[in-house]
Amino acid sequence: MNILLINPNTSESMTQAIAQAAQAVAAPGTRIEAVQPGFGPASIECHFDEVFAAAGVAEQVRLAAGRRI
Repeated sequence: MNILLINPNTSESMTQAIAQAAQAVAAPGTRIEAVQPGFGPASIECHFDEVFAAAGVAEQVRLAAGRRI
């Protein structure tokens, strides 16, 4: 099974931490690919940040669909 894990903020260190936590509980043979948007908030602290982050998340979904993740 392949899982695309999208961190909605742009923090690479947070993306790595989330990926490690996910991999620790994943079933054997599960491949986890963790990504974060190339643009958006560094952290999500309010409704504005949520809306701003949504465009970056949508972009990551579109990119993954092209790669058939």
